[in-house]
Amino acid sequence: MMDIYRAVDKVASVVEYCGTGNIWDIFDKLDISYNTKDLGSPRTGLKGFCTSFFGNYYVTVNRRLAAHLQALVAWHELGHIILDPEMLTDGNCLFDSDFYSAAAGAELRANLFAAEGLIEDDDLLELLHNGYTRKAAASELMVPVPFIDYKIRILWEYDIPLKYVDMPDTFCLGDDITGKQNPW
Repeated sequence: MMDIYRAVDKVASVVEYCGTGNIWDIFDKLDISYNTKDLGSPRTGLKGFCTSFFGNYYVTVNRRLAAHLQALVAWHELGHIILDPEMLTDGNCLFDSDFYSAAAGAELRANLFAAEGLIEDDDLLELLHNGYTRKAAASELMVPVPFIDYKIRILWEYDIPLKYVDMPDTFCLGDDITGKQNPW
């Protein structure tokens, strides 16, 4: 899928050019203005948006989101700027209110970009190979489950072997995966 290769290549170029994977440092290095504002409920409100005026890019992230989700939204918005700048001309904005609705187009590309920028291959592979489900890996890496799915799609596309189970999480049950030996 061309969107995957493009997203991966662009993230690698940005990180190499900026010398960091820290999104806020990347914004500074690329001279992208950013801020946080109260954009409503973390669950139902706007997550963030980006726009451009006179060749300058601006990103706003919902300050009511947890810090790790603010970084995710910022990576997503940078994905719009890097991958689809033509959509931001003349003050047009791209608004994001849902992590789960991207099926195609610019939103999918921005989510692939964010997953690649935020989730290290080795971190996810280690978790999956140690028996974590997608949901448990998402919890450990502090990203929504769909971003684990995006990263898995990227790894598959690059023929990176994946070994993981996709079953209900049982880590809370300890050694008793049946749940029958409940100590309380």
